[in-house]
Amino acid sequence: MQLETDAFSNGQVDSKLWAAVELEQCVIENNIGSLDMYILGGWYALLHFMLKIRNNITINSCRSFDLDPSACSMANVINNTWESKDWAFRSFPQDMETVDYPAHINCVINTSTEHIKSNNWFDRIPKGTLCLIQSNDLVHIDHVNNVSSVNELKSKYNLSEYYIEDSKTIGTYTRYMIIGKK
Repeated sequence: MQLETDAFSNGQVDSKLWAAVELEQCVIENNIGSLDMYILGGWYALLHFMLKIRNNITINSCRSFDLDPSACSMANVINNTWESKDWAFRSFPQDMETVDYPAHINCVINTSTEHIKSNNWFDRIPKGTLCLIQSNDLVHIDHVNNVSSVNELKSKYNLSEYYIEDSKTIGTYTRYMIIGKK
């Protein structure tokens, strides 16, 4: 198993930490309670790791989905503490556009929308689900769905209620984030 060090770059860690802080704030301020979450395009599931070690909100369970089986294996290693506790965490190699949502899932996270052409993954999320969505304006060979503003992100992923609509400059690019109910 080879680790992709870009997952731990300043931009990746900064954007995941930003997501963690804002999600915690939303959960607490809106009395959402405990989360059963799916992370789409989860890579190494660093966001789950950060949320768990920060321990500011309760996460009952988390499933992370990524196309890359080696990334899922690494995510399971990184999050092994929670995997071994009644399978509270597990990563699976699966296309996010084929994920089904059991009734108990109340939070869906996708911090990699710039990598996905289609919105089918978003359309499958049940109404009323808490969603955290990020994208950016970084021009990169792997980016096929960039946005250039929070409003553009909102127009692509329309939520019924918004708790957070924000942007953050990270080095030479800007990352955009929305959190709310679908």
